Amino acid sequence: MPVVSVPPRGVGGRRPGGRSVVVRAAACLALVLAAGAGAAEPVPSVAARAAYASAAALQNRGAWDLAAQEWQALLRDHPADALVAKARYQLGICRAKLGDWPAAAEAFRGVVTQAGADAETVALARFEWAKGTLVAAHATAVPADYGAAAALLGETVTAGVPPGLDTEARWYLGEARWQAGDREGALAAWREAATAIPDSRAAATPRLADVLHSLGVAEAEAGDGSAALATLGRFAMLFPTHPLAADVTLRRADLLVAGDPRAAEKLLLPLASGPRADAALDRIGAARWRAADWKGAAEAYGRLADRHAESPLAARGGLLAARALAAAGDAGAARAR
Repeated sequence: MPVVSVPPRGVGGRRPGGRSVVVRAAACLALVLAAGAGAAEPVPSVAARAAYASAAALQNRGAWDLAAQEWQALLRDHPADALVAKARYQLGICRAKLGDWPAAAEAFRGVVTQAGADAETVALARFEWAKGTLVAAHATAVPADYGAAAALLGETVTAGVPPGLDTEARWYLGEARWQAGDREGALAAWREAATAIPDSRAAATPRLADVLHSLGVAEAEAGDGSAALATLGRFAMLFPTHPLAADVTLRRADLLVAGDPRAAEKLLLPLASGPRADAALDRIGAARWRAADWKGAAEAYGRLADRHAESPLAARGGLLAARALAAAGDAGAARAR
């Protein structure tokens, strides 16, 4: 499916689920065309539609620079046409793809402030503008830039996010607030996103995994271990094969180990033979140590030291294995380590 459809099907970027923004705008634009001269909205001109089709074809092929030139030509030659807002939005997409964020932001801002622009295109442009502002803030890592991104993302959420993008927008809002130092505001944004999606809709809302991970980590850092366990537990239940699943398991074990070391160990055992084996074995050793299982701790730490020598945890594992063996009363084995 093309990223951008030709008129009268509309213009736009890819939406979640594979549908084009252009396709979503299609019905409205088709109605405008069918209504004729008496319609309340302006009808795109034949020339503008032809220019639109040319730019869309280039963009669908990933020719971002050439497509940007075509979108600019459409805006220059047809400044009052009904397709201007959509063309300007697509120009912003092209500029962002080319790495020219200031020009992309200018294009998106132009859509948001354009009188008479259709609400859907305005919502999409505002979302891309806000999201890109956060990406730009990551590049500078300046708190004030994160604050600006948070303000714009807050406005985006308040104004109304395009269907299917609300969870993503709130995830970005939480990230911007957290990086700007507004921890409570970040937690509020992530909690709103997490509670808005029932478990039955999780599979259709993949960004929920990122929300739950961010929220759980933030709750743990804020000292709310019980809330963090609940949030990360929900992640584990809903997204067992997610790329962040191993990290979630390690974090859950860290939260459990002080009060229930055996439960922490049970969580960690499946990871002991996978890509995160070194981190899992380190924590298994700690859980067994806390349970006064000295031989078990020595086994886990020894496996870490012997089988994962390349890990930065290996040297520590060897030392703790020796100490565990000594605590178990096996002085000879301890000296041999």
